[in-house]
Amino acid sequence: MKNIYSLFLFAAVGLTSLNSSAQSVAIPEVKLSASPLGTVENNGSAIASFNFVESSGVNVLSSRNNVSNVKIAVNLEYLELTNDDISQVTGSLMDYFTVSYNSEIDVLKFEQINEIPGDWFGEVSFPVTVTKNSTKEESLNGVYANIYSMNSKVNALGNASVFTNTEKSVLEVVDSEILDLPFEVLPNPTNGPLTIFLENNNDAKVAIYDLLGKEIFTKEYTGMDTIDLNIDHLASAVYVLKVTSNGSTKNVQIIRE
Repeated sequence: MKNIYSLFLFAAVGLTSLNSSAQSVAIPEVKLSASPLGTVENNGSAIASFNFVESSGVNVLSSRNNVSNVKIAVNLEYLELTNDDISQVTGSLMDYFTVSYNSEIDVLKFEQINEIPGDWFGEVSFPVTVTKNSTKEESLNGVYANIYSMNSKVNALGNASVFTNTEKSVLEVVDSEILDLPFEVLPNPTNGPLTIFLENNNDAKVAIYDLLGKEIFTKEYTGMDTIDLNIDHLASAVYVLKVTSNGSTKNVQIIRE
């Protein structure tokens, strides 16, 4: 009976010792500084960030069998690390991890290099640039962070993510017949002036963009039925003319010959 009691006592002490040596790391939150994001054409960008926490009060060793212990993979959806520059990845987490970036699949990889204190909270941030637009219904622009450990004694709690969409592209050409917008633009193509015909002496805001979304010209007009634009200074190319009048907007591709 005494031997059985000793066996139970030994098992209980061993279990307590095992539990006390376990660590728990997690990524509780991922964030984007802007939502919705700017479009590809408008060079949409934001600051992505995530938090890291060790909650067991036990230090996390830097390696397991000479392999980095805790690892974090951050997948970027419709985004990329701005200029592929890992020197822009900053925050207190970088005291304990090294980072690499695979630009072909848009994945940031963090690998532990130093022992992490118990009950420690850290963060990291990095700039991202939009590579593909998505609608509000899709909300596919985002960041997905997954944490895992090479040590079975380290409880690495899953993943966290944040997703959003991009604003409507300035280069989208709207069908004027569907929206019944009260103006038209002639001639198009043109090798000289461009005339915008409005109805009922409307106020209007006019803007011209190149095909990268860069604004070249913008001006507001009051009480006009026709607006003459001199675009002789523009190089021969395709542009987007954006006209807002009477509560409606029409984007039209124009050709400067």
